[in-house]
Amino acid sequence: MKRLILLLLIMTLSLAACAKTPPQETMEGTPISGSYPGAEQNAPAPVENGYPVEGAATGLIIQPPQDGDANLNQGEVFLDSSQLLVMESMPPQYKLMVSGSLPTPCHQIRGEATAPDANGKIVVMIYSLISPDQICTQVLQPFTASLDLGSFAKGSYSIELNGVTVIQFEAP
Repeated sequence: MKRLILLLLIMTLSLAACAKTPPQETMEGTPISGSYPGAEQNAPAPVENGYPVEGAATGLIIQPPQDGDANLNQGEVFLDSSQLLVMESMPPQYKLMVSGSLPTPCHQIRGEATAPDANGKIVVMIYSLISPDQICTQVLQPFTASLDLGSFAKGSYSIELNGVTVIQFEAP
């Protein structure tokens, strides 16, 4: 009888040791970005031991220039695509969606748009900022972000993004 109990105990422990344990939850870093759905998202991506925490920034809202930006170095943003979204509101609100990469995960994204000129041209500048003291892994950080453009009177408009005309549209 003792042998049977001992054998059952050993088998139970063996099966328990082989059982698949659920994965432990890990904390992921806050995506870097220019405009995010929160104030804390205006910070650069978290860095551990000189390496960025993994993950692309998506669904970000590009922030306008902020206080303290003058103390940061301006860098490039490598843009891959842009798209104009029309919100279902009265009057219609417009958002410019852009996808691309930042030079490093430590760069923050900023953007600003001018009011339409007499010809209906809207000039949009999107750029990145980084602290001159910050050391960061040199790897591109992909992102997808949006910039609110507001509403426009009826007419024809074009959007010039970082010196290139990317979109032409009619506002109702």
